[in-house]
Amino acid sequence: MAPREDQAPRPSDAEESAEPTEQPAARPATVGRNRVNWRVALPSASLAGFLLAVATMGPLTSPVLLMFVAGALAAFLYGRRSHAPISARLGARVGIAGGLFGFVMLAILMGVQLLFARGSMLALLRSAIEDQLARNPNPEAREIIEKLMTPEGFGTMLLIGMAVFLLLVVICSGAGGAVAGWLMGRRQRKQPPPV
Repeated sequence: MAPREDQAPRPSDAEESAEPTEQPAARPATVGRNRVNWRVALPSASLAGFLLAVATMGPLTSPVLLMFVAGALAAFLYGRRSHAPISARLGARVGIAGGLFGFVMLAILMGVQLLFARGSMLALLRSAIEDQLARNPNPEAREIIEKLMTPEGFGTMLLIGMAVFLLLVVICSGAGGAVAGWLMGRRQRKQPPPV
């Protein structure tokens, strides 16, 4: 049967296999200067967050400094893995993600620790509160502190402390990521383009 005029003749199977096939181009790791490639960023952020959680549990640490370093580390690892230009804004986003991973991991670790050492932690807190009661003659302060010693007061104090810590993590790790992104972007702009 002859092909109709409006149809182009089909090449045979042998002709098709002889022609080079175009492979779709591999998708680059870069998404844009201010857009985060989360496939690359999440492993970097989770590693930095894990290191933040582990280091914060140590005895001689400054949590604020560790949060800043974790954000910077997340942005640095992202820049190394993505091979993309990185800005301060992008570094801040990745740094915040690293800090959030660290916060979640630290909250889990502290929850487990509180679950198993609840009695000793409550005794330590109770003695610290009683020391404050002995130093403060104000009756209104005594009333507030006595309310904090109840289970509801302890839960409220724990939630408020976690919320403040979360805010601190976001600010410090975002600042660390922004500084690392700015420094890396500055260094990338100074390097000559590859030939």
